[in-house]
Amino acid sequence: MTSPFRVFKGPGNRLVAVSERPVGANWILKSGEQGKRLRSSTIPSDRYQRISAVESDHVPDDYDLIYEGKIDAYGNPVGRPSTVCYWEAQSVDLSRFAELLRVYVDEMRSFGVSLRFTDDMSGTRVRIGQTEFGLARAPAPGTIDLKGNGASAICPSSSADLLCLIALLSGDLPISVVDAEGTSLTRNQVVSRCCSSISEPMSSFLESHGLGSLATTLRKISTNAVRF
Repeated sequence: MTSPFRVFKGPGNRLVAVSERPVGANWILKSGEQGKRLRSSTIPSDRYQRISAVESDHVPDDYDLIYEGKIDAYGNPVGRPSTVCYWEAQSVDLSRFAELLRVYVDEMRSFGVSLRFTDDMSGTRVRIGQTEFGLARAPAPGTIDLKGNGASAICPSSSADLLCLIALLSGDLPISVVDAEGTSLTRNQVVSRCCSSISEPMSSFLESHGLGSLATTLRKISTNAVRF
């Protein structure tokens, strides 16, 4: 059985690829130089329950997520990979951020969005699927530090609901979203990028904030598109 990979690129054209899910009893880790055959190793899945934990321990901090999807032995994408977007927070007011996130989490829950929320001494964070976002007192992937700064890559195809939440927050906080080429994206453009993957409950939540009609329309167009 094959699994899609999350592929990260670092200095010197080095790659690290992590399977999106365990294969049998193991996570699959591939690493090496781009253009050369990657070395493959396994990590017991009972050691890590979530891919974020695998990435935290086995992907260097200076590596960036570049795409998701199936890859060949050299780390090249097979078929059409899922490209990424990037969010960046600069000098965010932490109290305001935590307040807004609590409000939005309560609202999303009322619409039936599946999520996990942490609000304690470790920080204020939300996890949707395998991806986490929020404020953390200790440095962690996908989070904002105590100075109000942070940045991370996020894939619209696998983390559409969370990316749309980040875009919504960007309307009230100094958080920006850009595409893989560095082009700044508006909230509507983010929703457009995520249209085929936004969940129905998230669409309803976005509509309550003036974005859901666009999300619902685009998702229907994407789902019902005629293929020639």
